[in-house]
Amino acid sequence: MDCQPWMTDQQRAMTAVFAQPAERRRSMPPNAHQPPAPQRARVSSFERASIDEIRRHARRLAVFATAVGRHIGLADGDLQRLRTGSLLHDVGKTALPPQVLFKCGRLTAEEFAAVKYHPVIGDLLCAQVPGLSALRPMVRHHHERLDGSGYPDGLAGDAIPLLAQIVGVADVFDALVYARPYKPAFDADHAFSLLRREVDLGWRSADLVDALIAIVESGEADWLSTVASV
Repeated sequence: MDCQPWMTDQQRAMTAVFAQPAERRRSMPPNAHQPPAPQRARVSSFERASIDEIRRHARRLAVFATAVGRHIGLADGDLQRLRTGSLLHDVGKTALPPQVLFKCGRLTAEEFAAVKYHPVIGDLLCAQVPGLSALRPMVRHHHERLDGSGYPDGLAGDAIPLLAQIVGVADVFDALVYARPYKPAFDADHAFSLLRREVDLGWRSADLVDALIAIVESGEADWLSTVASV
């Protein structure tokens, strides 16, 4: 692939990952959900739209996650890795059927199992691209929870890498304040209360949630303009 000369090695690697949709689909688990035959003719444009939405979500998440990292005093190198890992965290979803990703109703057990596999798919994709080894923990572990109830590996506590924890908190916040097919956008106060509930349940770090809330309340990360403009 002819990458622009100003791209970093990680940006070139990200471009390579996004450039091969057929290979991404071959990384799907063998029993993953596929759209019914009559719908397959419509998948092409729908798939393009779903990848665009994944990218928009990733750009918003990168704003929130990097601001949290800066707030807690991460070094510049970690901030760069955090930003790039945030942009790439959901790359595994590009291998999933858009009818599942953007379904308005409740997912079936089979569909939910396929969605929960996306961190593994993303990790496998990143493993094939030189230069992404430092980002793989964020891609694989951003859905883990501190109490061990997350996925895909059921990691708990400090076994979950800090950068993956930050991506996870930012991911939840973006999912709350941005509309999804199955839910409206929530205001910041409601999102804060739900994040604090996840702390009480033992899923999230109180320090990271408090950092994100402080950032939004202070305007350090202008989430309203970010959500509106992406």
